[in-house]
Amino acid sequence: MKIKILYLLSLIALLYSCGGNPDAVIPDETVGKSTIVITGAISATLEYKAEFIGTISTAGDGISGYTINLGNTGQTESALVFTLDELGNKQGFAPGTFNYTNDPNTTLAFWGIYTDANDTWTINPTASLTNKIVLNTITDTKVTGEFELNLESSTGGDKIKLVGTFEAVGVTIRS
Repeated sequence: MKIKILYLLSLIALLYSCGGNPDAVIPDETVGKSTIVITGAISATLEYKAEFIGTISTAGDGISGYTINLGNTGQTESALVFTLDELGNKQGFAPGTFNYTNDPNTTLAFWGIYTDANDTWTINPTASLTNKIVLNTITDTKVTGEFELNLESSTGGDKIKLVGTFEAVGVTIRS
């Protein structure tokens, strides 16, 4: 009899706890944001979510990196992705300006790629135009900054310039 009462009380407690308050507000997920202004062969102003993943590895010589996504291919009409990696960096990045270089002897790799329904746009490694990302604030869950990219079409050589800002949310993985 005691087991049946205990079972019944447990079932009532379970049903009561799962019911919850139907008027309770579930907080929105923290979402990053970005603004991208495009000029040249394309002219547009885009406002997208911004996300990042950071890595800091102390193994061997170490490497630190960020991948920052503005927009999401397949969910938005276009997307811009930055990658910034540095060999020998076991501490992570400090705020600063990072410029694209085609120097094969550098330990810093930075690139940007923009895609839309019609084309893919990348940095021309032989061009002397400015391609930079400025990281203003860096924490394990948020990276803010600005950028300037001068990109070329992969199909026709058309050129676009992208400038903008971002406040990306994400995670930094340390190993």
